[in-house]
Amino acid sequence: MSSFLDNYESVNDSVIRFRKAHPYGKITPTFDESTIPNGYLVVMTTIEVLVGPDDYQLVATDYAYGNVAFMKENMKRWVCEDTITSSIGRAVKLFMPSPGGRASREDMSKVETPAPEKDYWVTPFTGQGETPADTKPIAEVIAMVREQLSPTHPAQPPVCRHGNMVFKKGKSKTTGNDYKGYTCSSTDRADQCTAVWL
Repeated sequence: MSSFLDNYESVNDSVIRFRKAHPYGKITPTFDESTIPNGYLVVMTTIEVLVGPDDYQLVATDYAYGNVAFMKENMKRWVCEDTITSSIGRAVKLFMPSPGGRASREDMSKVETPAPEKDYWVTPFTGQGETPADTKPIAEVIAMVREQLSPTHPAQPPVCRHGNMVFKKGKSKTTGNDYKGYTCSSTDRADQCTAVWL
């Protein structure tokens, strides 16, 4: 039996197709972990292909936005995985289009089975009535996504002798001041490199 999903390719199949064509290609999703406690994240995935012995060329960049407030109850715990997978699929298909277009089979299967909850994306807003407590106005979401978009390759974290440094952000328990920066990844405090504070 034929389904409208037949023309859509799963993200896994897209990655397999990419790996066959570019076995040494790079698929790199990145996101700011500090947004997760707020219930959302924007994932940027870059696709690079090998064009020389040690020379990579950036060929595609795409984004995915995930917000716990818009996910079905049984999927809320997977917001990171779902958003990263979506970003990877979109970036690969931007570089190597599939017959069904850039939407993945996974995303389109959500369209086939309507969600039982109210769909706030297609419901006209009258300014009255119930609004989900944990959602943001669309103007805020668009501004946040626009702020995250960048036409350049993502900045790499600083590197110390132990490898990539780890981004940390929070509030000091002793001074009460906010802090953010990169710290050494070594677990041995006596052997840690000097932090890079922003």
